[in-house]
Amino acid sequence: MASSQKLTEYERRRLENIRRNEEIMAALRIYSKATQLFSTSSKRQRAEAKSKNLSPEEEKPETQTRRSLRTQGMRPEFSDPNLNDLV
Repeated sequence: MASSQKLTEYERRRLENIRRNEEIMAALRIYSKATQLFSTSSKRQRAEAKSKNLSPEEEKPETQTRRSLRTQGMRPEFSDPNLNDLV
């Protein structure tokens, strides 16, 4: 690292915090436990993805969808004769 005279107050506090955290982790033996964990575990191989046997979709008979009289180009029929005058 650079000399402590060139470090700002923030950098000195940061380095002190890092050193303190490393001491705590060393006391808890975090590093040795981590290396044991990674050395004992082996890479797991992924299981091959099984394709789902999808049955072919059954063709649905096409039903004629309802279309309005307006889209068919027809005039509407009303049950009340007075409404025919409005159209």
